[in-house]
Formats: sequence, C-alpha cells, structure tokens
Amino acid sequence: MESHTNQRSGLCVRWLTALALLLVPGTLLAATFVVNSTADSVDIKPGDGLCRDAQGRCTLRAAIMETDALPSWDVIDLSQINDPANPIVLDIPGIDETYTATNADPPWAVTGTPDPSRGDLDITDSLTIEGAGPDKTVIEWPAAAKSAPSTADRVFHIQKTDHDISVRISGLTVRNGVTATPQSLSVTPEGLVWTFKRKGGGIAIGSGAYMELVDPNKQHGLCSTEGGHGGAEQGGGEDEDCGGETGLQVTLDHIYLLNNQSGSDGGGLYNTAPLTLANSVISGNSAKSKGGSLYNGAELTMYNTRRGPLPPQVTDS
Repeated sequence: MESHTNQRSGLCVRWLTALALLLVPGTLLAATFVVNSTADSVDIKPGDGLCRDAQGRCTLRAAIMETDALPSWDVIDLSQINDPANPIVLDIPGIDETYTATNADPPWAVTGTPDPSRGDLDITDSLTIEGAGPDKTVIEWPAAAKSAPSTADRVFHIQKTDHDISVRISGLTVRNGVTATPQSLSVTPEGLVWTFKRKGGGIAIGSGAYMELVDPNKQHGLCSTEGGHGGAEQGGGEDEDCGGETGLQVTLDHIYLLNNQSGSDGGGLYNTAPLTLANSVISGNSAKSKGGSLYNGAELTMYNTRRGPLPPQVTDS
C-alpha cells in the first residue's frame, strides 16, 4: 500500500498496489489526508478516498468525513496549517444530539446520529490527527459564539458507533468551543426536573449527552449512563461515578485547550473513556456545572499537563 498526496490538486489519493491486493487480501488500507485549507467546508463524496470540497480543497471537516467513512485507521496531517494568526475557524452550525419523549418510564430519551458535516467534528473511526504544534495549528469557533451557543458547538466529539476505535490527536490548539446550558423538559409529580445536557465545551469523549433527573432542592443529579468529576477553573462539584465506556481509547498529546465553555459539565474536556492526556495545557475554560477544565469519568493517565496560564505563543481570542 502507498499513500500519495497530489500536491498540484490538493487531493489526497489512496493508491492500492496490485501486489498488496494479491498478497494481503482483505487488508484494510489506511489513507493519509493532508489538509491544505483553513476553510470549514464539507467533503463532496465521503468514502471515495478523496478529501475535497466543492472547490477542490482538503479541509479538516472534509478529511474527517472521509476518515469516518473509510474502514481503516487513517491519518489527517495538519502540518500545513501552521500559522496561529490564520486558524481553522469552524462556522457550520448544527447539533446532532437531541431528545424525544418516550411516553414510558423514563419519559425522555437521548437520540443522536454523529454527523461530521455540521457542528462539532464527529470522529467515529480510528484516526490520528497530527498538527504542526499547539502554538501553530489552531482550531476554533468564533469567540462571539460564547454569547450565542446555538451558532456553534464543541470542536471535537470522539465516540464509537458500531465498532471499537482508537484515536490520537496531537500538536494543536482547541479554542472557543461551546455547548449551551441544559434544557429543562418536564417535572415529575415529586418535583424532580428532567433535563437534557450536552457535555464538553472543547472536546467530548464518549456519547457526550444524556438525560438527568435533578432534585432542585439539592441540585444533585441521579446516576445516568455517564459520570465522574474533575477539577474546575470555573464550575465544580460532585456527582455519582457511573463508570466509563469501553471500546474507545483516546490519546491527547501536546494539546492546548483554551477558552472553551460548557453550559453543563467539562468546560475544556469531558471524558468517559480510557484517556491519556500528556504534555498539554488547559487554560481559561469554564463550565456552568462540574469540571470547568476537565470532567473525567473513566481511567485517566495524565502527565506533564497543567492548568493555565495561557501559553505565550497563543493568544486568548
């Protein structure tokens, strides 16, 4: 197998050699997509092995749409996005998690189909994303989105769907991600409030949304399918630990999580799967509830990672 980048057209083409096909039948062949544009635009034909939008550019969103559609562990190369003054600015709104009434017990359920073409960048297959360095490669929503969360979303949402996955992201900054405050849906005869919560301002690992039954007198949620708690820059508190997810492993290395905001839990990062967090900085994040910087509900290995102040190479806008 060879992975070849067509520099003239900006298209990353997956070349399958005849020898590989003959000697290794059925092998899943990885692709490498080189992002060459800071635009936020969609791939015109996910799964065809070509990262290209309608203008022929390979954008980050288009590359993720391709990798989600391909049955292999692929690579997204962000080394050409290396100027913090010209970040990748996400601007396609949309939320792919919602809630429905069940007319049963419980009366509400969360539904969602990951859709990388809008809102947060949904990663649902094994993938490596490599930036030029957190002081050079910046991915963000506009700073104004914090005052209008419905116009933006998280930056990354990593979750498995129908198979186990492993994801590694390194060498980049995640900035200005935002999720809105929980929505109150109904009140039980006992006075408990059903709410819909979307977690993780910058990055969410796991399903990232669920229903919670809250006692308004105690402001304490009952155990749901996710749980755990972490330290806060703004926001904090305790919650029952409902355990972590299986079949999903994530490594974040040399990542800056800056100025992200969650209307619920996990301002910078919300995690419910085995996670390694290394050589990173978490600064300026906030949450309305628990874990302003990090909310963790799974096995966490963390080293050479600190909270604030802002790295001098990266601005806070």
